[in-house]
Amino acid sequence: MQCFSARGLFLALILLFCSSQSLAHKLDTHGGITLIGQAGRDSRVRPGITASVDLELTLQRGRGEWFLWLEGSTTVQPWQTSAILVETNADARTTLTRKNKGRLQVSNFGYSFPLWRHTVSIGLLDASSILDSSRIANDETRQFVSTTLVNNPVIGFPDYTLGMLIRKKSGHQRLGYTMFLGLGHGLRDTPERSYRALFDLDAREKGVFAALEIDGKKHLSRLDLHYHFGLWSNTAAHRYLSQTGSAANYGLYTVLETKLGRLDLSSRLGVANRRVAQAAEFVSLALRYRRGRNTIGLGASWTGLSGHGRQPGQGDRLQAELYYRHDFNKHFSVTPSIQWVQNSSFDSSNALFDQDQVIVGIRLQAAF
Repeated sequence: MQCFSARGLFLALILLFCSSQSLAHKLDTHGGITLIGQAGRDSRVRPGITASVDLELTLQRGRGEWFLWLEGSTTVQPWQTSAILVETNADARTTLTRKNKGRLQVSNFGYSFPLWRHTVSIGLLDASSILDSSRIANDETRQFVSTTLVNNPVIGFPDYTLGMLIRKKSGHQRLGYTMFLGLGHGLRDTPERSYRALFDLDAREKGVFAALEIDGKKHLSRLDLHYHFGLWSNTAAHRYLSQTGSAANYGLYTVLETKLGRLDLSSRLGVANRRVAQAAEFVSLALRYRRGRNTIGLGASWTGLSGHGRQPGQGDRLQAELYYRHDFNKHFSVTPSIQWVQNSSFDSSNALFDQDQVIVGIRLQAAF
C-alpha cells in the first residue's frame, strides 16, 4: 500500500501542533538532554560518550489529547563500550538509520481519549514504556542505565510501532488492566528503519504483538504490595534456535514492588518460548534509597540462555549496577555508576573480550 514519506509525516505533525489559536494554554511540553560517559578495564573495549535528547508534547483537544515524542541519539562507534557491551547503556542506539547512524525521529505520535472509565490510545506507540513498568527501574535517564534493569529482556517488545492501547487504572480493592495490540515489527525492526516500511501494512512478516497485563495492590501485614502480571505474544516469524522453520514467540512476566520506609524494592520475573528466544528466563531485583536530593540505586539481574541451540562458549548472563544520583535542582542531575557484567550477549568464550566486565560511568542530565 502507498505510505506517507517521513518528510510528509513531520510536516503533518508540525501543522497539527501549530493549528490551535490558544496553543499556549493547551500545549504541555517537557524533555531533557542526557550525556553518558563509560569506560572499562578491558583494553579491547574503548571508552565512549553517548548523547540523547527527548521532547514530549501533549495538546488538549476535546475530551482527549494529542501526544508527540521527538527523540534523538548520537552515532555510537563500533569500538565504544555501549556498542560492544550492549547491556550497559539503555540510552544508546535508540534511534538508528539503516546504516546504524544516530538520528532525530518521531518515536510516539497519536491520540488518547477516555472511554467508559478506560483510557484509549491509538497511534505510534512504545509498548515497553507502557507494559512491564516499574517506579524505580524504568527510566535510563534518571534511574538504572543497564538495559536489564530498565525492562524485562525476555519480553518480545517491538520497537516503536503502530498500535492501540486500552487501560483501566487499578483502585482500592479493584484490579486494573492494560491491553495492547500492535504490529509485531516496529520502526527499528525493519531493515529500512523507515516510516515507509513501518506503514507498509501489507508486509505479512510483521505479525502482531498482543499483551494483557493485570495490576493491583495488596496489603500484607505492614507491606503494601503493588503487582503486575502479564502475558504476551509476538506472531512475527522467529526462527527456531536448533532446527529449521519458525514460530511465534510468547511468554509470561511479573513485576512486584513494595516500600520499606525510604527504601523502594522492585522485582521482575519472566519466561519466553525457549525454542525461538535466546533470552528465555529472567529474574531481577532492584532497590532504591532516597534522601533529600540524593538517590542510591542497587540492582542485579540474571538472564537465562535457552538450551535450544546453545553453543560452546555461551552462558547465562549476570549483571549488576550501583548508582548514586545527586539532583542539584529540578533541572540538573549527575549520576556516577559502576556495573559488572558476566557473559555479555551470552558470550562466555573470552575470545572477543573478557568474560567479566567492570564498567564505570557518569551521566549528566538536564531536564526542561
